[in-house]
Amino acid sequence: MFRRILASFLLIVALPLAAQQPPKLEPLPEPPPPPPGVSADQPGEPSVRIQAGSGDQVDEQVIDGRRVVRVTTPLGQEYYLIEDLATARA
Repeated sequence: MFRRILASFLLIVALPLAAQQPPKLEPLPEPPPPPPGVSADQPGEPSVRIQAGSGDQVDEQVIDGRRVVRVTTPLGQEYYLIEDLATARA
């Protein structure tokens, strides 16, 4: 009996949700042109450079096409920079 009540309640709740229409989508506007002095061929972000401080240990490796830089401070804290070389060349 409880299952029939639960099933009918779920059906009553689910029917209005299933009857909703998806929203009408509009196309996105064209992006604005790049600012003066910047060409569209240049990458949008400068490359990241890590400068080691005094006593920092820097380990750099290339693993599966990714450049991984690990910086270890004298206190033992580790910081990582992971760069995907495939997207950096594109």
